[in-house]
Amino acid sequence: MNSTRSKGSKQIWKSKKKDGHGIEASFSYGAEAVIESEEEFPPCVEIGSPERKLQWLRSQIIGNNTYCVTPFGRRPIHYADHTASGKSLIFIEKYILQHVLPFYGNTHTYDSFVGQRTSHLVEECSAYVKMCLGGTESDEIFFCGTGSTAAIKKLQDVMGLTVSPPLREQTLQTLEESRKWVVFVGPYEHHSNLLSWRQSLAEVVEISLNEEGSIDMGELQAALQDPKYKNRPKLGSFSACSNVTGIVTDTRTIAKLLRENGSFACFDFAASGPYVEIDMRSGEADGYDAVFLSPHKFMGGPGSCGVLLMTKKLYLLGTGPPSMCAGGTVFFSNHNYQDSLYFSDLEQREDAGTPGIIQKVRTALTFWVKELIGTDLISSRETHFVDTAMSRLSSIPNLNIYGGTKLKRIAILSFTVDTTSSFEGVSEFEPDEGLSGSSSPSLSGAELNGMCSPLRVFTKGRRQDFLNNNMNVGFYTGGDPRARGFSSWRNDDQLAPSGKPLHGRFITKLLNDLFGIQGRGGCSCAGPYSHPLLGIDDELSFTIRQTMAKGRFGIKPGWARVSFGFYITDEDFEFLLTAIEFIAAYGQRFLRLYDFDWETGDWSFKGEYKSMVEAAEKQVVSKVKNSWWSSRTPDLAQLGCLSLNSTSSQVLVRKLHPHQTTILHIALRIAESLPEQIPLRDIPDFIDPESVIFRV
Repeated sequence: MNSTRSKGSKQIWKSKKKDGHGIEASFSYGAEAVIESEEEFPPCVEIGSPERKLQWLRSQIIGNNTYCVTPFGRRPIHYADHTASGKSLIFIEKYILQHVLPFYGNTHTYDSFVGQRTSHLVEECSAYVKMCLGGTESDEIFFCGTGSTAAIKKLQDVMGLTVSPPLREQTLQTLEESRKWVVFVGPYEHHSNLLSWRQSLAEVVEISLNEEGSIDMGELQAALQDPKYKNRPKLGSFSACSNVTGIVTDTRTIAKLLRENGSFACFDFAASGPYVEIDMRSGEADGYDAVFLSPHKFMGGPGSCGVLLMTKKLYLLGTGPPSMCAGGTVFFSNHNYQDSLYFSDLEQREDAGTPGIIQKVRTALTFWVKELIGTDLISSRETHFVDTAMSRLSSIPNLNIYGGTKLKRIAILSFTVDTTSSFEGVSEFEPDEGLSGSSSPSLSGAELNGMCSPLRVFTKGRRQDFLNNNMNVGFYTGGDPRARGFSSWRNDDQLAPSGKPLHGRFITKLLNDLFGIQGRGGCSCAGPYSHPLLGIDDELSFTIRQTMAKGRFGIKPGWARVSFGFYITDEDFEFLLTAIEFIAAYGQRFLRLYDFDWETGDWSFKGEYKSMVEAAEKQVVSKVKNSWWSSRTPDLAQLGCLSLNSTSSQVLVRKLHPHQTTILHIALRIAESLPEQIPLRDIPDFIDPESVIFRV
């Protein structure tokens, strides 16, 4: 094996750091173990073709073929929450189990075998991650906490910008204006890269969105050149990618603009780090001065630690005490604190206490997996998924996908579903109606076996009526929802008109309960960004805040978010898209099956509907057994279905796994038995109706 790092098929087992010692010793040992013990470790270093790489990665995921039990039955878990966290890998856990833990010992000693071996391993892992990020001798790497949150805090600590909250105002009053840092942040920052700066000793300047939904570069340039910030230290800290919309920031252009105006350039790669190439290039005009990462979001990453790679120029503590004084940072101390001598090596003096040894090893291994797959392959897969999803979902009139449609994005999709029917004067549906009644509609053999589609029964007729409602445009980049035809949605005399979106957490709940899809609902830790996306003005924001301040967290607005893992199969991708289409068509019907907790925002299935659900499953499974699994039945994996949203009404061939088709049929069977119109749910007296902007 060699030490080349060619794009797309990098072999990175051997690499030298500046002192001539690199990751060769421990990582090449791991590579030999892979080759010598193929049953335990597939020879992944020799994998060449993209499909073989993806097959290997899928085979290593811990949790494959696991199930969850929902009110609608047993469902295979389909993971679509990669933006929150990655999945653990057998390869990494076995490597740690077989090659790290047996020889584990504390660091800070070279006198024992385990101490020496572990210390070398930690150093090599650190050097390897630094190499993967393009770090040089002028940069320092710190492993901190569990993600970007701790990495950002670490930067603030070593810059001397943090102080205990009770002392903050008092400290600010003592600082000279010329010494106060000015920090520029973007419009779609994660709370970690916004709130922490707001509570630091810096003045925070927030840059707005432009009309396309990206960072307003003109506003940023004007802010950087504002005379009131002249001669003050400046730093830009921008998200490299929105964890809500997946919109990718042009980090090079921003870095160049920041540096041209005397500002440091820092970027939060928490959301995009697992998928894009990161090259520090701190010495170049468009280089980075600091990057923050959350390796737990990488494949194999759970249990890893946060990473901060920064230029030495940002270390402002001098030769005094480090940001945290503890064991491992000092080589002499006595009864006089002024006599303490701290290590001059910054990475050592800032690594207080026993380091996260296993966490560092796991972090290095997650980077190895990313390098093995290659960002070219990852990018091509994500581009395919994003383009397909946009094409498929864009013409669904009541589906709002957030973020500009012309901007580059990674495979993240945040969306809401608008309700489409009148809700006034509708009687409550009894759970013994429909499926359990004598008039229960049944799925015909043609629907199950004929012209292909598990969703065919709503591609004609009822589905077309649904499409013709034409509530609004498919994509929504922000603005006041009342400008989209909902002018009366906050009118006390008309709380019932159609158009209010389903609660984001309700959509997520349906994805889980009906399909086993693991997404996430809420505002994705991006509260300020949610305001322009959801059209929340200052007045409405104040109303929502007042309600939530009283402990009524259920009224918190948001969306449902899913991500398309670059490694997933075409069948799983198709299943996820079809589930979203299903909820856009039928999601509102399921509201009556759930109770809503106004205090917490939780949705819970009503027990009285259990028999109806069981009847639906029994009928569909019976049809499947009698019709599909007979000798006359074609292979279910070859079934396609009509496009739900193609303007040309062309037939698209969609391959689904048989069990996925059955799950879709069960969901459809239940949906067809539920009334299209649903009654209003009473808003409690302790909830301000003005603060409820979603349908309950």
